[in-house]
Amino acid sequence: MTSTDPAAYVQATRYEVSLFPADAEPRRHFTITIEWRGTDSWAVLDGPYCLGRDGEWEYEPLPSNRDDEWIEAHRFDLDTAQQLAKQAAPHLVVNGLTALEVYRRNPPKHIGNGANMANPDFQPEPVQLRWGLDDVQWGDDDSVIVMLSGPDGEPYWLELDPERAAVLRRNLAGPDGEPESGRRRLSPSEYTSAWHAVEGAAGEPGADPATVLHAVLRALGIAAPVS
Repeated sequence: MTSTDPAAYVQATRYEVSLFPADAEPRRHFTITIEWRGTDSWAVLDGPYCLGRDGEWEYEPLPSNRDDEWIEAHRFDLDTAQQLAKQAAPHLVVNGLTALEVYRRNPPKHIGNGANMANPDFQPEPVQLRWGLDDVQWGDDDSVIVMLSGPDGEPYWLELDPERAAVLRRNLAGPDGEPESGRRRLSPSEYTSAWHAVEGAAGEPGADPATVLHAVLRALGIAAPVS
C-alpha cells in the first residue's frame, strides 16, 4: 500500500440495546436494534417493528411505501435513537412477560448502568412478595398453599408439606409463642377427623371416656402407649 492509496472507512451501522448482557440467554428475545438508514438517520427496531416518535411500534413497510410523513415519524439522529431504545428496552414483551419482569425473576450478573461486566460479588435483591390476609388453601393431605403476589401483581404461591407448615407456624409465633415442648396445633383436617371421631364414639351404647379417647387417637393416626 502506497501513500496515495485511500484508507479504509470504518462505520458502525447497527447497535443493540438490551437489559441483558451479551452472554445472558434472555438477550436474544429482549433486544432492540438501532440501524442506520442514511446520513444522520437511524431506525429503532424490534424485529420487523419500528418505533415512532409517539412511542408506538409499527410494522415497517417496504421502502417504496414509506412516504415523507412516515419517515419523519420513524427516523432519528443517533443520540435520540439511543435514548428512545433505552426507554423502550424494559417494556419489550415476550410470552406475556416484559423484559423487566424477566430480569427481576433472574437477574444476570453484571454491574454498572447496563455495563455488561461479570461481578462475582453481585447478589440480586430478592423479590418482595405480598400476602393477602387469609389467602391460604388447605389440601386434603394437610399441605398448605400460601398465595402471594409480586411488586407488579404477578402471582406466586408457596406450597408447604405438613411438617414444613408446622415449622413455619412455630417460627412465625416467635420465641414467646408456642412452647418448645413438642406440642403442635392440629391441622384443619385433623381437627375435623377428631371431631367426627368424638361424635361417633360418644353415640355408641355404653361409651366411656376411654372409648372416645381411643377413637380420637385412631382418627389422628396416633398409637396409644403400651401398658
